[in-house]
Amino acid sequence: MPKKQNYDHFLFLVVIALMSIGVVMVYSSSALIAESRYHVPPYFFLKKQACFVGIALLVLLSSMQISYEIWRKCCYVILLFSVVLLALVFTPWLGKKAGGAYRWLEFFGYQFQPAELAKLAIILYLAHFLVKKAKYIEDMRAIFSPLCIVLGLSFLLLLKQPDLGTSVLIVIIAFSMLFAAGVKKSHLFGTAVLFSIGLSGVIWLIRYRLQRILIFLDPWKDPLGIGYQTIQSYCALGAGGWFGLGLGQGIQKRGFLPEAHTDFIFSIIGEELGLFGALLILILFCIFIWRGFRIAQRVKDPFACYLALGITCLIGYQALINICVAIGLLPTKGLPLPFVSFGGSSLIVNALAVGMLLNISRFA
Repeated sequence: MPKKQNYDHFLFLVVIALMSIGVVMVYSSSALIAESRYHVPPYFFLKKQACFVGIALLVLLSSMQISYEIWRKCCYVILLFSVVLLALVFTPWLGKKAGGAYRWLEFFGYQFQPAELAKLAIILYLAHFLVKKAKYIEDMRAIFSPLCIVLGLSFLLLLKQPDLGTSVLIVIIAFSMLFAAGVKKSHLFGTAVLFSIGLSGVIWLIRYRLQRILIFLDPWKDPLGIGYQTIQSYCALGAGGWFGLGLGQGIQKRGFLPEAHTDFIFSIIGEELGLFGALLILILFCIFIWRGFRIAQRVKDPFACYLALGITCLIGYQALINICVAIGLLPTKGLPLPFVSFGGSSLIVNALAVGMLLNISRFA
């Protein structure tokens, strides 16, 4: 193993900056609806998010100290654990249904979303798998047969929740890691075509998913239904202009834009902090992606390389999808903005992933 160096302080500071912005914007976007919609004090979501950030920082600082080799040894256990948790969401005594979906487990009043852990578990498994199968990387049967079983099971469990956005995200990350590992482009292309056909069938057969795609192309066809969130997001971003309306002065968070403190927090940032605030978020994520890819490129251990690449793709793709949804380039997906949106599951698991990435940075 190469000689240890310092952690990537630049990457660490970017994550701290995103978390800090997240705490401020969660309070700004949730204070009014906390009282009016949920009938709780205006500081309710702020206190919860501050608690989540505190836990996430402890997880991040702890995972920084754990050698990435330990995660490699535990990858099968973590994968099995995540699959079991995905299945448990359908049990009546642990699973919690909200918004017509079974996506949460509830323990002693606290909720956890297993899909967040599943994303990281699959990245760990893929990194180990690609190193183990390095000699057979051009053999389609040796590579795709085991992956179809693992990814297929996770995909089906997520689809049943239903959580199509996370399902597709996991497949995109897997394709990115396979491409980096040197799998034949013809094999990847053929598999991508088959997956696209299957995905199209899933969307076509489920009416509300097809409706969501059709309305996404023209939100004004259903301005009070499926297109409502997209139109209100446009209003928020358009009202922000160059410099924004000012922190706390946004209009759309006052009951007009649903999920303002979660899925559409980027829209509130654009409304209150303007184009410059939105660009700041984009720049921070670009720096994160740059440092993550830099670590993956420089580290000598293949497992560490694939793990760093997968974690960088995980954060980068989630941020890209969330922002594209907010600006109307993708249909609504329900994926949070990493480190910024309200929520504990995503924040804590992403902090665990970044801790792994920072540990790898010591050997890059």
